[in-house]
Amino acid sequence: MAFLDAGSTRVKGRIPLQARDRFERAILAGDEAEALAIVDQLMADPTVSLQAVLQDLLAPTQVRLGEAWLRGDVLIGVEHRGTAICEAALDRAFSARPIIRPHPGSRGRVALLGAEGEWHALAGRMVTRVWQALGWNVTALTPSLPAGDAVEMIKAGGFRMVGVSCSVTANLIGAIGVIDGLRALGVRVLVGGRAFAEHAPLWERVGADAQADDAFQAEVVLGRWQDLGPQGPRPSAIPQWRADEAERLLSRHEGILTTALTLA
Repeated sequence: MAFLDAGSTRVKGRIPLQARDRFERAILAGDEAEALAIVDQLMADPTVSLQAVLQDLLAPTQVRLGEAWLRGDVLIGVEHRGTAICEAALDRAFSARPIIRPHPGSRGRVALLGAEGEWHALAGRMVTRVWQALGWNVTALTPSLPAGDAVEMIKAGGFRMVGVSCSVTANLIGAIGVIDGLRALGVRVLVGGRAFAEHAPLWERVGADAQADDAFQAEVVLGRWQDLGPQGPRPSAIPQWRADEAERLLSRHEGILTTALTLA
């Protein structure tokens, strides 16, 4: 998942484990009516926040569904069906408990990109809905978008702030390419998603300006940036990152060699 990955900060009104289990069973069974009924019950509880439903119910369920497919435990059709039900549940949650902002789009403009290879659109939809509800004018360029195309669209749109989502480690190369291109434009880059969370120091080393664990945390960062003036083009961070990686690998191999010689 993108900015709403499982493992993000728990929030007020945490979803009861029983409700989460019921929801996951409904998703696996393809029972949309049951899944939506569970969301309705949760949203009728004033102690349960919309943020909790997104972060503690929908996001982790989607993550576990994707993991089940990767392990071969469920068919791809089951994964697609479950994603469609989660999308319906997302709409139901926002309808029941909208975040009210008097002037939509008044906070400013931001684009959200999916790194090349990131084909799941639900996480991007969650982030987009949250940011829009909090007053941002969001241009969603998800799912997967090649780095060159992404940079050209950001340049043409005149964006000063961009979110880049990457949930799969294998897609980090595409994400890094986008970050590099956006730096050259002078765009501030906010990254999120499971891949960046699992490789925590990486975002800074490849030149991103901030990393967020969820859409709400990311929105706070955007708010801070909105008060800053534009910045000029910046050099690539990739050569230094590559040099650091080469040094790290060399040190690791030297350690292995030393150990081998000691044991010989």
